Amino acid sequence: EAGLLQQIQLINFMCHKNLKITFGKNVNFIIGNNGSGKSAIMVGIIVGLGGRSRLTNRATSMKGLIKKGSSYARIIITLANDGSDSYYPEKFGSKIIIQRDLWQDGHANYKIKSSKGFIVAEEKKELMAILDHFDIQVDNPVCFLTQDASKEFLSSHHPSKMYQFYLKGTQLSQLINNCNYAKLSQRILQDILNKEEESLKELQDDLEQKMERQKLFDQIDEINQQLTQLKSELAWAYVYQEENVSYS
Repeated sequence: EAGLLQQIQLINFMCHKNLKITFGKNVNFIIGNNGSGKSAIMVGIIVGLGGRSRLTNRATSMKGLIKKGSSYARIIITLANDGSDSYYPEKFGSKIIIQRDLWQDGHANYKIKSSKGFIVAEEKKELMAILDHFDIQVDNPVCFLTQDASKEFLSSHHPSKMYQFYLKGTQLSQLINNCNYAKLSQRILQDILNKEEESLKELQDDLEQKMERQKLFDQIDEINQQLTQLKSELAWAYVYQEENVSYS
């Protein structure tokens, strides 16, 4: 199904030099001795899908996740993209390959590829759109409960911390943030609308003044036409008068 995690590859990441894991369609269990790198797999998923290092509780910065002695780390995650809920299958095909590289100088970059390995995008906003489409929440403790976060949750009995966990797990915190952002956007747009309405009133007043001036110009033009016509008639009247004098 679209959005399922199919595979992850960790290169020079934490304790792994080159680890590749292919996941099944159902529940997957990862077992091993303490310190064998099980948690690194979850950290790799979180970071590979755009999560910040603080979410992992494993490093204060991204470069802290690079294997000792290596200049960079690479995370490659493959998501299924077939079925009715697929994300732009005409661009990505049956798989979406997300690659994130971390460097010792602190910078990182993304490459989002199609099932054929062609680079489709390199911006984080495309990754965020993919995660939003598949409803993958790397910062939701119900979806990704790290070892340190689980210890804190199990040992903490403070109501406020439990409530914060509840808010994150139910996405209510995200909903609150979205509502606050919507209210802020509404206020900004209302201010813009008020200013535009004031500008519109000024433009309407200016238009009315110009229309009045245009009426005056039209009247002047009409008077000029009448004056020209009268001058022409006067000239012919002189001619007519001269002709009558000559005949008499």
